Amino acid sequence: ADISEKLSALKKEVDGVADFQVAGRKAILTSSIRYFEQIAPAVLAGEHSGGVSSRIEDCEAKLLEVQDHLAHDFAKTSRELQDLKDRSWFSSSEFVDAIERHQRQLNDLSEQQILCVRARALGWQLLCEFPDGEITKKRRRDDIVASLNELTESGDRLRRMDAALREKLRKASSLWSASAMNSRKLSIMQTGDEFLTKLAEES
Repeated sequence: ADISEKLSALKKEVDGVADFQVAGRKAILTSSIRYFEQIAPAVLAGEHSGGVSSRIEDCEAKLLEVQDHLAHDFAKTSRELQDLKDRSWFSSSEFVDAIERHQRQLNDLSEQQILCVRARALGWQLLCEFPDGEITKKRRRDDIVASLNELTESGDRLRRMDAALREKLRKASSLWSASAMNSRKLSIMQTGDEFLTKLAEES
């Protein structure tokens, strides 16, 4: 019942992700969760066929691939955000647009990484119902814990970037609409604060 509830909750959250940058990533995640949902009752009831354990391993390999792609895109987007410069003399509107876009991308990538690790953890829980393979189970658990540590480090990177982002935003200005610009800057900072809190809780 516990695993079934976690799978149902995870599926809803994946469905709620507004936009995966690559649709194939979302398909791998949703198909893995749907497969885990199908087999969970039988596995937990003691049906331990070799075909099912092999399919769990297939899902793990695909989820790892998605996780690695997300980590690569996170690093790339982080560099792009750090390299942003305000080149306008009169209004920083385009600069602030770019900051907001990159912030949204980093938040989405971090959220997707968490969903992927959660799916892997549920696959590992099902694998633990099978006899034998204790070394594989332990190594899988260690890798999932390492992935969570990487997410914590991502949170640390996001905090450092948030500080740099605030410094960039502090310099952003508009000769024509200072109040609107200040309102946008405040909104971006609040979004950053809220997401960092959420990331820490979910990790």
